Amino acid sequence: MIRGVGSFGAALLLAGGCVLPNPAFDQGGASEAGSGGSLSASATGSSGASASASASAGASAGATSTSGAGSASATSGSATASSTDASASTSGATSTTSGAATDGTTGDPTTGGFPNACPIGEDTILTELAVAQADTMVVKPGDGMSCVWNPMCGDLNYGAAGYVDLVSSPADGRSLFLARFDLSDFSTTLDGLGIAADSVVGLRVRLVIWENMGMPSEVWTLAVATIAPENGAWRGGDKFGTPAVGNEVSFNCRSSDGGCTPWLGDGPLGGAVDVANIKVTAQAASEGEEEEPDVLGTYHAHVVSSRISMDAVAPWLDAPSNPGFVIYLLNTKHLNDPTSLGIKPIEEVANSGTRLFVEHCVPS
Repeated sequence: MIRGVGSFGAALLLAGGCVLPNPAFDQGGASEAGSGGSLSASATGSSGASASASASAGASAGATSTSGAGSASATSGSATASSTDASASTSGATSTTSGAATDGTTGDPTTGGFPNACPIGEDTILTELAVAQADTMVVKPGDGMSCVWNPMCGDLNYGAAGYVDLVSSPADGRSLFLARFDLSDFSTTLDGLGIAADSVVGLRVRLVIWENMGMPSEVWTLAVATIAPENGAWRGGDKFGTPAVGNEVSFNCRSSDGGCTPWLGDGPLGGAVDVANIKVTAQAASEGEEEEPDVLGTYHAHVVSSRISMDAVAPWLDAPSNPGFVIYLLNTKHLNDPTSLGIKPIEEVANSGTRLFVEHCVPS
């Protein structure tokens, strides 16, 4: 059972989801759904003001990450853009899920939030917790540690790219999407949303996925991993696929302020631990479709990760800062594939962009 619940703030609850403007495609309308049903949304912030831009970069990368992922991925990006490192916001977008055998969004019974973790007579509900405080893409070089069409790929920053293409192959490279959320007042935020701390069973990351197909061309799987604490203190930056400067992040440098401060290990993958996945299926794309009317031959969907256990993020809670997540494609996908698949991290649209939800129990 999926049901919408009245939320904190001004919520818009519709049978088909929340209808929102979508300037990324110069048209209005966005149908929001998560984990197989509608979300009631009340977004109070965005990760930046949008600006028109384009960015692209290629990479080649091959090694598997220390977080245990097997395939590589690289990136290029082009679309609307904006600055990052905006302060996170909270709102009360909510959706409930029951103890079904599999998660309608991830389709994974082992790493999704199911079976139900709540006591008998209660269901889980997703309540929006925060907009990304910082999100960006960096590129890991591949075979030969260089990029086929941009030798500097390891130095590039994508903090202002509003769309980043995912590529994943040993020869072409690996793109790594980084996202961090402000959890410094986690307990206070829960109180403000009327959520009891002992009812919380986990967190879920939500991405906006776009593909130049009417539905997913295959089941795409992205890994979600926690960045190692020693690799924290990175900033998103504001580049469109050009070299990082100042304190901006790249694959080679956790910060470039006063010279390169390297990551400790394999870029942001060094010491990272896989904690969830995001499966982009036909069902997930249909339920999370954001455009209305749809853009012919494409989808543009809000897709939620499987559950991230509270143990995985416990050291971050109520701390001044946290290292965040690194997210990357597990399927093989080459740089020159005709299918474009990407993440839209930044949009000046209510309830769009990279978001974090808290999953907690409520009476059925």
